Amino acid sequence: MKKLYGLMTFVSLAGLVASFWQLLDKLELLKHPASNLTCNLNSVFNCSSVLKSHQYEVFGFPNAMIGIIMFTFFLTIAVVLLTGSHLVNRVALACQGLALFMLGFMLWFLFQSTYRINAICLFCLIIGPSVLLINVVLLRHNQKLMPAWLQKFMTRGGDIFVWSVLFLGVALAIALKFAS
Repeated sequence: MKKLYGLMTFVSLAGLVASFWQLLDKLELLKHPASNLTCNLNSVFNCSSVLKSHQYEVFGFPNAMIGIIMFTFFLTIAVVLLTGSHLVNRVALACQGLALFMLGFMLWFLFQSTYRINAICLFCLIIGPSVLLINVVLLRHNQKLMPAWLQKFMTRGGDIFVWSVLFLGVALAIALKFAS
């Protein structure tokens, strides 16, 4: 499990950096709306289009602030687990619930970005897989708290298969949208 906790530490840190950088870019756009951000590569990979959308402030503040808070939280949990400490069952399940919320929010935002805004933010391509991997690690950590049938499914690698299909499905949906 130490390797998984190390992975969670790394992806939490990557997500935190991406969220922070995204927030800095949003602040730059607020100061200078015509700014050409370094992550604006073309019409598809265009952070400005995403950061200026109403979906990017769905709760009234930049989504990156949610990322900064959540990735800081998950980084803390990962470091705690990496040191050999254990989480109380309620805390472990609460972490899983927050990770699932982030996964749902991330999938919703990627859908909005791809099919409504018609642009992809490069930072989201870091944040998305990071959230997915945090869910993988926490589910593995919480395996002992799951029903017996789910534990058996996970022992056989079924969860990795499901996460892989989810990742590939999202990647395929994005690629098909912008391939035409």
